[in-house]
Amino acid sequence: RSKEGKERAIENGKWPGGLPPYGLIVNKVTKKLQLYKDKILLCKYSEVDVIKKIYDLCVKLGLTCHKIAKRLNQEGIPPYTKEKNRGARQKKAKYWTGERVRNLIKEPIYKGEYIIGRRSNGTIKSTEIKVDAIVTEEVWDAAQKVLQNNIIISNKNSKYQYLLTGKLACSECKRNFTGHNDHGI
Repeated sequence: RSKEGKERAIENGKWPGGLPPYGLIVNKVTKKLQLYKDKILLCKYSEVDVIKKIYDLCVKLGLTCHKIAKRLNQEGIPPYTKEKNRGARQKKAKYWTGERVRNLIKEPIYKGEYIIGRRSNGTIKSTEIKVDAIVTEEVWDAAQKVLQNNIIISNKNSKYQYLLTGKLACSECKRNFTGHNDHGI
């Protein structure tokens, strides 16, 4: 019965439970997600403002997720809101990380669509809940391209530096060439 009740609530556009995503809060009356525009304690931004700032830094300046996290930490912006997550038992993050920023940028809920029940094997019926968008779909798509470009030119795991890595593209598949040093010829 609880599974059926949860599915019925999702079909009506209600939040199924748990902590809402960053930048959103559950309305106590309608049980639907809405934008969380209250200012974060000791900060001049709200969670919605922080999400917009993250996307701006990514799209307009082309910063990597780790550089964005470093900026947020330097400005003293907390990665969660104490007032919003008062009853949560989860361990709270003390500072922003590149992984957290990346996960926020990749999340489609910020362009106004949230899919609940998405599973790779298709065992659970997925339902899309419409929420208020924080960024436009064009900005969200541009951020995805910046993330992809930052992965291609990343020096994180490379043993050698190649001058043209990520600069030349294959004429057939349009993917960027990357350097590779093969000593096993």
